[in-house]
Amino acid sequence: MRNTILVLHRWLGLSAGIVFAIASLTGGVLVFETELDAWLNRGRYPTTPGLIAPAVLDAALRDAAGGDEVLRVRWPTPRDPVFAAEIRTGGATRVLWLDPGTGTQIRPLHGGSRLVPAIRRVHTTLFAGFIGHWVVTISCMIALLGLITGAILWWPGLARFASGFAIRARRGAHILTYDLHQTLGILAFPLLIVLTATGVLIPFPDAAESIARSIVRSAAAPSAWESVPSDRGSGGARMQIDDLLEAAQRLTGNERSVPEAILFPADGDSAIDVRLRIRPPGQAGGVVRVLIDRNTGDVLQVRDPRALDPAARLGTIDVFNLHIGGVGGPFIRWLWFLACLIGALSLPTGAVVWWHKRTRKLEASTQRAARLGM
Repeated sequence: MRNTILVLHRWLGLSAGIVFAIASLTGGVLVFETELDAWLNRGRYPTTPGLIAPAVLDAALRDAAGGDEVLRVRWPTPRDPVFAAEIRTGGATRVLWLDPGTGTQIRPLHGGSRLVPAIRRVHTTLFAGFIGHWVVTISCMIALLGLITGAILWWPGLARFASGFAIRARRGAHILTYDLHQTLGILAFPLLIVLTATGVLIPFPDAAESIARSIVRSAAAPSAWESVPSDRGSGGARMQIDDLLEAAQRLTGNERSVPEAILFPADGDSAIDVRLRIRPPGQAGGVVRVLIDRNTGDVLQVRDPRALDPAARLGTIDVFNLHIGGVGGPFIRWLWFLACLIGALSLPTGAVVWWHKRTRKLEASTQRAARLGM
């Protein structure tokens, strides 16, 4: 039985190892995507310190738009420390950048580094679009089986459990590589399982929610926005940005929430989408959305992830944030980073172990054939 699992583990690694190693290596970099992108693009915008009030932003935005329709305004982020507004001019759209400290229109000093978006494309599609996306997804599915078979092969039994973590540094390069492959792999096994499984489930939110619901059951909270009663009471909001933010913050009951974006739909019958961040960037369930009727100012619905049941949150929000290390603080992200490095190292160490065993078998076969020939 062990030989069968060993052969299965070997072929799983050989078939999906290269893609899994690439996904692990790029994923480790993307754990710190925001910080890396902000560092690469520092000095891109000629900004002034400070943050203008919403009323000043509203006036500055209307003046910069020049009568054109504002579709979206986004507040400064560590990556792009400026107000960014999407404007519709005729049938086309353009983006305006406003200084966070003064509200005046500015231009980026340079186009910005495209390294991080390129790494993201490698991680998700291997630069191969739809086909590449499925290659990555299927390879991660295969890698999940490889991780499980590897853990089965590692298991030394309860009596010799501690020996499973031994690294024999003085027994030669082959033994050292073998021990590193086993020990590092089993130490990172729980994290690699989480990273790989969440990566596979991200394109399938319904499946993620079904799995989560079978584990976490909660009948008290609604499972989808459609089952959340709509608040039809008046929010007292007009179309100015400061009024929209004031109404949204009052309804969420969190005066310390930070504005993230406001979406003004082109359809006159649609709602304005006010998004407030109630948790640090990257943390699960960190954004509350307040939908306000653009014609009357009435509140149509408050979409607070904390109002959904745990399974719905896990299936629709936390899967992605868990995958990128957003559920927790910097310590979790560093753990994710180390796990990704170990996942990338599993390919070369596993390949060295396989090649050494293959070479030894070929040498033994050659020697046996030579003896028989004699």
